[in-house]
Amino acid sequence: MTARDRMIILVVALVVVTGAAWFTAIKPRRQQASVLEGQIGTAQQRLDTAQLALQAARQAQKTYAGDYATIARLGKAVPADDDVPSLLVQLQNAARRSGTDFRSMTLDASAAAASAAAAPAPAPAPAT
Repeated sequence: MTARDRMIILVVALVVVTGAAWFTAIKPRRQQASVLEGQIGTAQQRLDTAQLALQAARQAQKTYAGDYATIARLGKAVPADDDVPSLLVQLQNAARRSGTDFRSMTLDASAAAASAAAAPAPAPAPAT
């Protein structure tokens, strides 16, 4: 065997060993790294969504007292009895008989202010 033949055999053996290492060790690790990168991306999206939900919850927590007071005021604005719908039907019938176009109804601001001043809003319930 000549030196040239030995060199060719050595180069071929080196190529075979490199190919075997690629297919047995490096390629599967690259595929595993690709899968893990996808999982990291999914986890990052879930984290971002959770952080946005946390911010929204903290903002709602800050505005809770004001929102509760608004709901209490709105609850006071609802009439105590359920005759309001029948009152509106009666008003509509009376308007129709008299030839009046009844489309809306407005509340007198001074009467609403007097009504709101007479009944204070309830205090918020304690958090448990």
